[in-house]
Amino acid sequence: SQSPVLGQFPNLTVFDIADTSLTSDDLQIIAEFSNLERLTMDASRLTETVTRTVADLSKLRALKLRNLPSDFESGQLAKFSLLTELYVNADDHEVFDDEFWLAIAGLQELHILMCKGVTDESLAKAQAAPQVEVLIVMSRVVTGEAFVKSMSNFPNVKSLTVNYTDWTDDDVQQLHGLKSLGKLDLTKNSASVE
Repeated sequence: SQSPVLGQFPNLTVFDIADTSLTSDDLQIIAEFSNLERLTMDASRLTETVTRTVADLSKLRALKLRNLPSDFESGQLAKFSLLTELYVNADDHEVFDDEFWLAIAGLQELHILMCKGVTDESLAKAQAAPQVEVLIVMSRVVTGEAFVKSMSNFPNVKSLTVNYTDWTDDDVQQLHGLKSLGKLDLTKNSASVE
């Protein structure tokens, strides 16, 4: 177990434990990191006990959850009420269900949301989240038309990143109504610059 060694770093503000051999029991050490502001971890280790421990970290503002399994209990996200940044990476688009979007809508301090693995179908379930100002979507299958329909739930987005899609110029044209947009990143898309 690595937790006794980790206990030597009580002043950590950033902690990345993705792709480690730490068990859910080992992760109880996180409770000792009262200054922790940013945490990256594999979502499979986010048990109910670990969720409570992480949610009790009063300074935690950024959470990156990698490899969310399809049976992830999205309602657990509501417990992270002080988050300003949430990064969610899932290979199974079913993670982005009604419960997920309801939890996102309830995170009133959330300003940055990154979703990797969403589909048109899962974006269609998005709930109103006017607090989100930076939206990052990484998906090979999201179309411009479906994306724009979901954007009505994110009316205050000032920075939009849509990566790894096979968007055409027509898809990008769908974004013309996003008046608050100040930054647009279409890296790794097939749209032209014409």
